[in-house]
This record gives sequence, structure tokens and C-alpha cells, in this order.
Amino acid sequence: MVQPEDDVMAVSENAVRLCEDLVDRASLVMVPDAGHALLPEQPDAVAEAVLSWLEQRNRISIPQG
Repeated sequence: MVQPEDDVMAVSENAVRLCEDLVDRASLVMVPDAGHALLPEQPDAVAEAVLSWLEQRNRISIPQG
């Protein structure tokens, strides 16, 4: 999850709780100085979080068969 730290509509506590519930299936990146309009407010932070997640995901070996 990429969560804007200052979002008053989708509060960060919900993201934290969801990631705690989905321990092995979700991770959280908290983006400071961003509200609900995360993409236009912090596009570089969002890109970095997504690219980092994709890079990590590609390193995981998926068993075949």
C-alpha cells in the first residue's frame, strides 16, 4: 500500500491496520507531505514505491508445477 500520510479521507490508521491483518500479503509505504491527491502531490514518491515493490516482487522465485 502506498499511503499518503496526511490523507483525511482515507486515514493512515486504516492502512496500518490492513497491513497488520495481511502480514504476509501486504506492505506499507507511508508518503509524507501528501494528502488524498497523492499522485499529483508526490509523483516521484509513488513511482519509487511502486518500482521498488515491482523489483522486490521480481526477485521472488515462484515454484512451477
